[in-house]
Amino acid sequence: MLALVVMVTALVTCSQAAREIWYVDCLLGEDFYISLESNPTTGYSWAASFDEEALTLVDQTHVPYEQPSGLMGGGGRDLFTFQGLRPGETTVKMTYSRPWENATMPKIRTYVVRVAEDNTTLINTTMGQDVLITLHDNSASTGYTWAASFNSSQLQLIGETYDQYLPNTMVVGSGGLRTFEFAPLVPGEAEVVMKLNSPEGMVERAWTFKIAVA
Repeated sequence: MLALVVMVTALVTCSQAAREIWYVDCLLGEDFYISLESNPTTGYSWAASFDEEALTLVDQTHVPYEQPSGLMGGGGRDLFTFQGLRPGETTVKMTYSRPWENATMPKIRTYVVRVAEDNTTLINTTMGQDVLITLHDNSASTGYTWAASFNSSQLQLIGETYDQYLPNTMVVGSGGLRTFEFAPLVPGEAEVVMKLNSPEGMVERAWTFKIAVA
């Protein structure tokens, strides 16, 4: 029987923020977003490298942080909008550098993107390797919330965190990425069902993650 775990309002920091590899889960044909801090006045910029047969870059924009009147050069966020073109797993490599400084080691962040075709995502892992499920979340402005159902004898919910796309900017209601971190407790097949609930308590979407633990 699946044990229902209801999302809590107090977020628990999980290891997503400390990892060099980040995860994003999206549905085929729907947009997903990558947001990174940047400061174009320094000459640095983010560039995306990805498989153009698996993903398309829909839009790229810089959103400055809200600054006191007259203050310049405070930086902001680079927001990349992608769309999955085919189901499966692919990678986006984000590089932050000055184009003219070839000898300088750039800052790199790698995203593993899992594109689901029918609200089902397959994940392979091993004992001792946590599973991260990361979903678009716009609960702050819409009231919709994600809740996780899973068998607590197979998986342990380590924590969850929320990364806003455009913090400290004039943009309101942009949403963010909510990450759930699970630790496998036993080898075998496990399942997590993520349900997007409306403010009225109706399930608007159910997304199943089938996890094979070796």
